[in-house]
Amino acid sequence: MTALTLLLLTLAAGKVVKSCWRSFTLSDTAKARAQKHYIESKEISEEAVLPRGQEYDEKKYVWHMTAMSCIGTPFWLFLGPFALHIALHFELNYSYHDPLNFQNDISIMNEDELRVHNMGTLAGEMYLGYLIYKIVMFRHGWDRGADIIMHHVLFMLLALIQVSYSVLIRVGMWALAMELSTPFFHLMQVATQIKGPTAEASQSVLYYLYVGLFVVFRILGFGYAFLTLLFVVLTDYHTVFPSATEKFDALPETRCIILLLLLFCGWCWQISWVKRKFLKKEDQPAGEGEKADEEGVTQPLIDTEQRKHGTVD
Repeated sequence: MTALTLLLLTLAAGKVVKSCWRSFTLSDTAKARAQKHYIESKEISEEAVLPRGQEYDEKKYVWHMTAMSCIGTPFWLFLGPFALHIALHFELNYSYHDPLNFQNDISIMNEDELRVHNMGTLAGEMYLGYLIYKIVMFRHGWDRGADIIMHHVLFMLLALIQVSYSVLIRVGMWALAMELSTPFFHLMQVATQIKGPTAEASQSVLYYLYVGLFVVFRILGFGYAFLTLLFVVLTDYHTVFPSATEKFDALPETRCIILLLLLFCGWCWQISWVKRKFLKKEDQPAGEGEKADEEGVTQPLIDTEQRKHGTVD
C-alpha cells in the first residue's frame, strides 16, 4: 500500500513539475556530470561535451528527480523522526540484554510494550514499501546509479527479514532514523542540478545539513545500535535469537546469520559512502572541477578521431 501510494503521488507531482521542466537551466555541475556519463557510454574523446539531445535527457532526469523529491522529502520528515522517537524509547526503557529489544514474543510484553513493538513493525513495513517504490521508479528510469540500486536492494532484503519476523525492532528503528538525512539529500540533489541564484545559495546549507545528519545518524547512531547488538549476540546469543524449540516463530538460524551480515554490510555501506562522496573532494586538485565545467560549456562535440581525419561537417 505504501509503495502504491507513493507511486501515485509521484506521478501526480510529476505532472505538475513537467509543466515547467523545459525551462530548467542545468548547472555547470550537472552538465559536467552528464558529459562524463555521455563520454563513458559512447567511448569517445574526453574533449567531447554534452550534445543538445543529451542535455534534453539530463533536464528530463531533473524533472523526475524533482517529482520524487516532492514526495520523498515530506515522507521522511514524518517517518524519520517517528523512528527516532521509537529508538529513543527503547534506549530509555530497556537494558541492552532485555529480550524486548530483539524478540517478537507477545507473551513477555504488556499493553504499552506491545503498542510500541507494533508501531516499530508498522514503520518497518512503510520503509519496505518505500524501497519497493524506489526500485520501481529506478526500473522506469526515474532514478539511476549502480550504487543507488545496490543500496535499495541491500536494505530491502534487510527490511524484508526484519518485518517478516518482527525482530530486532530497536536496531531497525535506528536504521530508519538514518533517513533523517534523506530530505536534505533530496533537496541538495535538485539544487545542484538547477542553475539559478536560489538553488546555488541553498547548496552549501543543504550540503552541510546532509553531511552532519549523515554522520550523526548513519555512522554514529546506526553504528552504536549495531555494535551493541553485536555485543549482546556474542555474550548472550539465545536472548537475541532463541531456538525454534524455545519459540515456535523464532527466526531460523541461517536467517539470523544473514540478518547480522546484512546489518554489518549496511553500516559498512554508510562508511564507504562517506569516503566516496564526501572525502574524495580532498584528493581533487583545486580548480579541476571548475576547469571541467568551463570546458564542458565551451568546447564543441567533436571526437579526436574526427579531428584527425577531417570528417567534421
